[in-house]
Amino acid sequence: MEEWLKGFRGRAWPTRALFEERLDALDRQILDLTAAVERIANEQQRQIGWEAEVRTRMRRTQALTARAYEALQGWPDLLAAARSGADYELPYSDPEPMVSIPIPTYHSPDTLCERALASVLAQSYPNWEAIVVGDHCTDDTGERVRALNDERISFHNLDVRETEPDDPWERWAVMGSVPRSTGIEMARGLWIAPLSHDDEWDADHLATLLAAAREHRAEIAYSRLRVVPANRVDHPELRTIGSFPPQFGEFGWQSTIFHGGLRFLRYDRACALASEPNDWNLARRAWEAGVRFHYVGRETVTLFDHGRLGEIQAALDAAGLPHSAAGA
Repeated sequence: MEEWLKGFRGRAWPTRALFEERLDALDRQILDLTAAVERIANEQQRQIGWEAEVRTRMRRTQALTARAYEALQGWPDLLAAARSGADYELPYSDPEPMVSIPIPTYHSPDTLCERALASVLAQSYPNWEAIVVGDHCTDDTGERVRALNDERISFHNLDVRETEPDDPWERWAVMGSVPRSTGIEMARGLWIAPLSHDDEWDADHLATLLAAAREHRAEIAYSRLRVVPANRVDHPELRTIGSFPPQFGEFGWQSTIFHGGLRFLRYDRACALASEPNDWNLARRAWEAGVRFHYVGRETVTLFDHGRLGEIQAALDAAGLPHSAAGA
């Protein structure tokens, strides 16, 4: 009977042996492919681990190189010299010290005059000077500033515009470094309070930070910032930022006042080579040099967010570069 069935199957399905052979071959191929996929997955994990290690080593090397470069500036020694200077105590002891307000600007007279300088003019603390430094403005910024008719406000226009790097992230990272540093160099005040041309202070900003710095003998006092979108007329609050100690993304110099003896604290365009924006690079360097910070845990500044990250990513897309090509 079994022989008959076997013969019947052979007569009814003459290609069965070929089919089973091909099925076995497919099974072997599936096993081989499964093993190959597993090998690829393992190799991919090794590559991911290797890439993470390389990124970490590059970040550490970059940080080490940056600090070697920064050591050449001698900020700890400059800080020690400032503290031992005959005039060091004046910012704390003068009954009404002058505050210098450096404001870099370029072709934004509306925000400069109607927002930034308007908020300076509204300050409850009256003894200040505002030093507006144009980054080689060719519009009517100078005329608009002079039309405010306040002798405490001066306008100085650079003869040459600050060079802009081709890389979109580096361009953002160094933006305003030269006019900001020029304003600090020109400052006559015992205290210096930077401001951007498109941000604004609460009316008690200077009074609050000056009192905090003097009470706590801080060399830098800073507050929290409101962050709102620049393209919304009603300015709804997005978020607030600020932390102690200062951290990347939680600090802005427009929320500070610092001791005039520390005017060596200048932006450095080499910050882009350390993959840091100039604002944070300056804060980190000051902290690591041993400058005394004091944090006022409430908002006294409104920062208007222009969505630069989206612009940078769009520029990288246009250049055919991944978003990871940005420095931070």
